[in-house]
Amino acid sequence: MKYINLHTHDKYSDGKGDPADFINSAIEKKMGGIGFSSHSPVPLPNSWSMKLENTGKYIEDINNQKVLFKKEIPVYLGLELDYIENLDVKSYIGFDKLNLDFYLAAVHYIYIEKLDIYDTVDDNITVFKKILEEGFDHSMESFYTKYFETYRMMINEYRPLILAHLDLIKKNNGNNVYYNENDESYVAQVLMTLDEIKKHDCVLEVNTGGMSRGYTSDTYPSLWILKECRKRKIRVTVNADAHQKDNIDFMFDFAVSNIRKAGYTSIYQFVEGTFKEHAI
Repeated sequence: MKYINLHTHDKYSDGKGDPADFINSAIEKKMGGIGFSSHSPVPLPNSWSMKLENTGKYIEDINNQKVLFKKEIPVYLGLELDYIENLDVKSYIGFDKLNLDFYLAAVHYIYIEKLDIYDTVDDNITVFKKILEEGFDHSMESFYTKYFETYRMMINEYRPLILAHLDLIKKNNGNNVYYNENDESYVAQVLMTLDEIKKHDCVLEVNTGGMSRGYTSDTYPSLWILKECRKRKIRVTVNADAHQKDNIDFMFDFAVSNIRKAGYTSIYQFVEGTFKEHAI
C-alpha cells in the first residue's frame, strides 16, 4: 500500500520549505499522493497560521504544482481549517469560494471565559500552565472539558469530512503530569466526542505529528481511543502533520500498527477526491 498524507504544512504557514520540496520528498518515498493543508488564516493574531493576504498565492502555487507533477504524483489542495467559538473563520477567509479538494477541521483555540480571551491549547508549556492556572483555577478537568466541548461544537457546525488531532490537548501532558487519560471525566469527554464523530460519519486522522516534533510518544489519538473508535466503526486515516519534507510519512508503519492493535483491518485514503478503503 502506498501511503497518502493530507496533513502538510509548508512555508505558507508554520512549515519549512516550498511545496515542491514536499512533493519531491513524497515522490522519493514512493507515496501515493500528497495534500497540502496550511493553517487557515484566523481573525486573531498569531505567528503560525497563514496570512489572509497570502491565501490566493498559496492556492495558485498548489494548483500549479498539481499541473507540474501531474504525471508523477497526485497533489491535493486543502487547508487545516480552524474552528473558533463565536468567530466566523469561514466567512473571514471566504471559504466557500476557495475551491479546495479537502480540508481538515481542527481546534487550536478555546475561549477562556474567566479571562475573556481566546488562547491555544497546544502552545508551549508556559502558556499551557498560564491558561490552566489563570483561566481555569488549576482545574485540568475544566480545561480539557472546554477543549472537547469546543471540538464537538466544531463537528456540529462544520460537519467536516476529516478531523484533525482529536486529543491535541495531551501535547503538554507527558507522563500524565496534569491529568490521567484514565480519569473518568476525561474518558467521558472523549467518548461523547467520539459519539458525535460517528453521528456525522467523519473520518478521523491518526496523526504522527506529535511524535515527529518530539512532543508525544504516541499518535493523536491514543491507542485506547482508537479502540473506542473501532467499537463505533469510525473510519480512520493516517496523516503526518508534517512541517518539514522529511517527515511526510513519519512513523506511518507505527500508526498502522496501532490501528491494527485497535482491531481495524483497513484504513481510508483520499484518492481522486474521495476516501477509499484499503486493507492493512
